[in-house]
Amino acid sequence: MQPPSLPPANNGPEVHSSNYHRRDLIVGNFAGDTYDDILLAGGDNWKVSDDANSSWRTINGSDYAICYLMVGKFNNDTTDDILMADGDS
Repeated sequence: MQPPSLPPANNGPEVHSSNYHRRDLIVGNFAGDTYDDILLAGGDNWKVSDDANSSWRTINGSDYAICYLMVGKFNNDTTDDILMADGDS
């Protein structure tokens, strides 16, 4: 018995490229529109590219390193939330 054939790959829409390293980026739905966005967290300002296709816009930020941040749905709204976990509190 042969395995079922797979449909052609759907690479999805082309998104913008960036000079930022993957370790500086977080994926989540920060705009609340059902599409994943890209968060650049570093320094005092965080920036988001909506749908990974728009120009960077500055949002609230923190000086915590990105390695302490996690994304999830922690309340009952349409956007993903960011949790900071540094192990100290």
